[in-house]
Amino acid sequence: MTAQILHPEAWKPARGCADGMAAQGRRVRTGGLIGRNAGCEFETDGFVGQIEPTLHTIVTVLAKTGGRPGHPGRLIEVTAVIPD
Repeated sequence: MTAQILHPEAWKPARGCADGMAAQGRRVRTGGLIGRNAGCEFETDGFVGQIEPTLHTIVTVLAKTGGRPGHPGRLIEVTAVIPD
């Protein structure tokens, strides 16, 4: 099985596991896609303000496979809030 790393060319290198992967059968899985912009920077500290950049990141990564927001799929969000 061959795998394709989904990392838009204009973005800085990912840290950790913040990439998407596509494999035979075109099942695409992503991990670590959070509210950073293409320069790997947060534009806000707030949770709500990071939702739009996160969704934009997901759409941009999926576009690397020809995917669009209207295509069938499942989005599972796991959020952890760690108090100071």
